[in-house]
Amino acid sequence: MPQPHLVNHLKKHYGVETMSDLTFGQGAKFGSHLQDMIEGKEENNNEDYEPYSLSQEVIDWGNETNIEGWDFGTWFTTHVVQAIPPNMPVKGKIEDAVKQFLTKLDDGEELETMSAAFDTKLKEILSE
Repeated sequence: MPQPHLVNHLKKHYGVETMSDLTFGQGAKFGSHLQDMIEGKEENNNEDYEPYSLSQEVIDWGNETNIEGWDFGTWFTTHVVQAIPPNMPVKGKIEDAVKQFLTKLDDGEELETMSAAFDTKLKEILSE
């Protein structure tokens, strides 16, 4: 799990910032979560599969999008990583939705408006 995603996961689900702050019970639960991720990766036949991975093109595009006070990595962690199951790949429909989000931002749409639209689209994708 990439470091920023790990920190955000610990904050959201356990209210701590480092693994050493976990209680024994929380540590066991987190270990189970990591095991689920490993099993999800092992069950996937695509050797390039990584949970939460985007193509480098989309990552670069997001990082280059110039919106004051906005950080693509934080947005992605909040709106994608924390919203999808730990063993679900971002490739495919989810990455397409991220591309649509970035396209609309480039066209001048408001960040808050497009984030809300993205969240709705992601819920639709996850419910399919």
